[in-house]
Amino acid sequence: MRLERTHYLVNDRERQSRHPRAYVLRTEVDASRGSGNVAAFSNGRGVGYLPQSIAAEMHPLLDDLGGAAVVNGAGARTGSIRLWIDVPTPGSVRGLVATVRSSRAEG
Repeated sequence: MRLERTHYLVNDRERQSRHPRAYVLRTEVDASRGSGNVAAFSNGRGVGYLPQSIAAEMHPLLDDLGGAAVVNGAGARTGSIRLWIDVPTPGSVRGLVATVRSSRAEG
């Protein structure tokens, strides 16, 4: 999925690189937007946000995981200068949340 609300543009070196990338998705509360945001960070730098429709589903799930999760980066598409990331489906994150809750209850 393409990140939104970003001013970060991929340079030529990054566009040509095929190295795996990791991004941190972190929840944020933005009172001006009236709902939670999910920001994406790379190397400690904010690089954009998930689209609002996806963030609305992912925000509470990420909060259940402690407010953040690491995801794979897809980099830039051919001919593009915008970042794309691989975001797990809300259903798979719900399964992870259930597993974490279960292990916390046992421990």
